[in-house]
Amino acid sequence: MKNTRLPLLITLVFLSNHHSLHAQISITTPALEPVQIDSARSIFGMNAIRYEISNTLPHGNTSTRIRLKRTEFKQHEREWCIMPDLTSHEACAGDYISLVPYRTEHGLVYVPLFNLYLDESIHIKSFAASGGTVDYRLVFDVDFGKGNLDSFYSPVIHIVVPPAKRQDKAAFKYLQQQKTACAEVEYLFSDVDRSTLRCFYIYQYLAAHCPDSMPGKVSKYKIALRNCLNHRNELSSMPGMKKSINDTCNELNATGIKYLQDLAHEMSCADY
Repeated sequence: MKNTRLPLLITLVFLSNHHSLHAQISITTPALEPVQIDSARSIFGMNAIRYEISNTLPHGNTSTRIRLKRTEFKQHEREWCIMPDLTSHEACAGDYISLVPYRTEHGLVYVPLFNLYLDESIHIKSFAASGGTVDYRLVFDVDFGKGNLDSFYSPVIHIVVPPAKRQDKAAFKYLQQQKTACAEVEYLFSDVDRSTLRCFYIYQYLAAHCPDSMPGKVSKYKIALRNCLNHRNELSSMPGMKKSINDTCNELNATGIKYLQDLAHEMSCADY
């Protein structure tokens, strides 16, 4: 089955720190020009990309299913490569979902440039001085039933990566040094909390020495979350710790970066 026969619409909403950019594409049309967006306020990215998928098939067709298969990136004229799958994402969660005719499904992905630096798919030094761009796209699988399978791609997104700040460089250098001793640093921006007591010194170091970097802010979250989990029933009698958790929540919310704001929402324990 050819893409030109797929009666589906994708709407992508790209969230940056300064503005939202809306683009709609019907995959029955030729590819549109790439869309350019600002990166997050960090060389590590974590742009939030929302998308909507609408099924415009006739009402009688109820067997169509779809899933977000993977995300891909490339630099300049190089080949597309698969993005390391350590990102937070909500939507199809890797499983097929049914597309009810004339109903819209919503999804969200975060773009974890950190993972590309850590596995050396992209050399962070090339961005450290003056920044650069990374091309990014979403890849979906569609199951029309009776063995009819197809794939399609989102429009290409140009993510503008800002130059690295001093604390960004220091945080990444430290994480590289610790990767062998504590492989969990790969999951710093993951949707799964892999932090352990054995490696907790990493987050304490980043929070203390690189507090304004994205890794430093995520580390503050991990420290506050552990305090939440360990002292949930005692916080009313621990005003100092409760204030520290609230301060972290307020700091993450004040960044205006959706990824960090989502982390803050996970620390509701201090509200009680």
